[in-house]
Amino acid sequence: MIIEAYPSDDLIVKKKNREKNLTDYLLLEKKIKKKNNIFKKKKKIRIENIIKEYIDSSKKRIRIQKLARKEGKIYINKGPRILFVIRTKGINGIDPKSKKILKLLRLNNVHAGVFLKINKSILKILQYIEPYVAYGYPSIKNVRSLIMKKGFLKLGSRGHYNKISIANDVLIEQRFKKIGISCTEDLVKEIYECGPYFKFTNNLLWPFQLRSPKKGFGKKGKKKSVIEKGVFGNWEYSINFLIEKMI
Repeated sequence: MIIEAYPSDDLIVKKKNREKNLTDYLLLEKKIKKKNNIFKKKKKIRIENIIKEYIDSSKKRIRIQKLARKEGKIYINKGPRILFVIRTKGINGIDPKSKKILKLLRLNNVHAGVFLKINKSILKILQYIEPYVAYGYPSIKNVRSLIMKKGFLKLGSRGHYNKISIANDVLIEQRFKKIGISCTEDLVKEIYECGPYFKFTNNLLWPFQLRSPKKGFGKKGKKKSVIEKGVFGNWEYSINFLIEKMI
């Protein structure tokens, strides 16, 4: 007598579930791929628009300078809007007030760096803690390098932040979607031009932890100011050389 073996109901249900899960997964993968392609196209258009804006603004500035020269006038360009501040000294020999200021500026470690908006109060604070910091006006190239190479975002609630690397533009879009920032170039533009959401974006960036500069700080080192060929103080536009050494 031959007995035919039929699959049980459980096996049939499991097989159907597997097939359904596979089709769902393939559909989801297709949707994600489509979404990524749309995002890439949008990002490309956005970057092209930002580059066009920079080129147009530089052309406009050159044109105004030429007109001013013809009329015998002097065109004064708008000065820098942000500072990049690097802590150059550890905790030894720092008075309590300076320690508190460094903590408020989020400069808790040696070689930590932050962006700050230029105003009277910030310049006054920096004068007080000048022996412990180096600061100056970063170029757009170095703002981009800092964000892309050393940038970390804060994720989570206050007191329980997670340090997440800025690995891709999807993370930036998720975090800054409300204020219209969708890619790295948008974030760079907002920081460099000190836009209306500078405070919000800057607070969500973790302080940049830089390395010791190549070949050190020179013979006079941290004890002398930049005027005396040392380190601390206002480097102005020369801070870009120091940033490039420390990235």
